[in-house]
Amino acid sequence: MEEIVNFDTLLTLIDDRDEEVFFAVRDRLLQAGPDILPVLEHALSSSASLLQHERLELIIYQLKIAKLVEDSSMGKCRRQNTVGGMDIGKFDSLSDNYPRKN
Repeated sequence: MEEIVNFDTLLTLIDDRDEEVFFAVRDRLLQAGPDILPVLEHALSSSASLLQHERLELIIYQLKIAKLVEDSSMGKCRRQNTVGGMDIGKFDSLSDNYPRKN
């Protein structure tokens, strides 16, 4: 329960004009990881100010990218052809046959 109150407090500070306060809030929310995404998305849908909206979008984007990178490094993320749903992950090694430009 204390953790939820803590996030509520952080969300009230997210549109603080002092950038140091915002950076501290952002860092704490990013430390919480993707589990906090539903709370942030709810806050985004009810944000009162443009500054708060923009900052929440930024943090949500950063968390989603971090989750995607984590999932792909753990092998959870599978690329698929959107037309046929065919798994094209097995073709990743083909790019190793082409010379790289330095």
